[in-house]
Amino acid sequence: MNIITNFLDKNKYSRPGTKRNKTTKIAWHYVGNPGSSAKANRNYFNNAPNHKTSASSHYIIGLEGEIIYCVPEDEIAYTTNSANSYSIGIEMCHPDSSGKFNSLTYNAAVELGVDLAKRYKLNPLTDFIRHYDVTKKCCPKYWVDNNSAWGKFKQDVNNKLKVDNTQGSSITTKFKNGDYKGRKAKVTTSTLNVRYDRGTQYDVIGKLKKNDIVKVNYCLNGWVSIEGYKGNKGLGYVSTDYLELI
Repeated sequence: MNIITNFLDKNKYSRPGTKRNKTTKIAWHYVGNPGSSAKANRNYFNNAPNHKTSASSHYIIGLEGEIIYCVPEDEIAYTTNSANSYSIGIEMCHPDSSGKFNSLTYNAAVELGVDLAKRYKLNPLTDFIRHYDVTKKCCPKYWVDNNSAWGKFKQDVNNKLKVDNTQGSSITTKFKNGDYKGRKAKVTTSTLNVRYDRGTQYDVIGKLKKNDIVKVNYCLNGWVSIEGYKGNKGLGYVSTDYLELI
């Protein structure tokens, strides 16, 4: 995933800074402005104090598959009305007035959906909702007009989640929460992103290739810190799904 962290400035209209204490739903939206980019929609949210419109989302998925992370997941975004306190909101860009998403946007949404479902232990078939399901607003339009397409999206995420869990199960058992300082691990995938902190919502600060050897430190919830990078606490962070202790 290509996630770009670019948080909104704190303000009462789009990022009040109010903390959330649970995530039980992932809420999906469309931007409603055909052809507009993720960056343009992010900037619209950031300028909310000027037009005095309460609107924002945690993530925006663009037409090229880029994902802008603009409100921290543990804060409220003004995106899904009464569900704001317990949901993460995602806006998706679309090329035309039908609201149908192109393949790059759709595939990025599947990847982000899998990541969020994993981290919050959610079932895509029951815990993914549309804006429509909360307010009856026709949003995201294509998935309201075509309920079967909405069902397919949830199933696509669920299928990929099952595959990822199966493939990762034999590897993740090798890493348990705890200190591995002094140990080394080998990269088992073709390209492995090194993140600023634990989680795919953080910026990529480096890349590793298959069979690279890294010095590992502390593992927490499937993410281990590695030496040689200048991320949070002077370290880099990688998923243990793609590492093998040596």
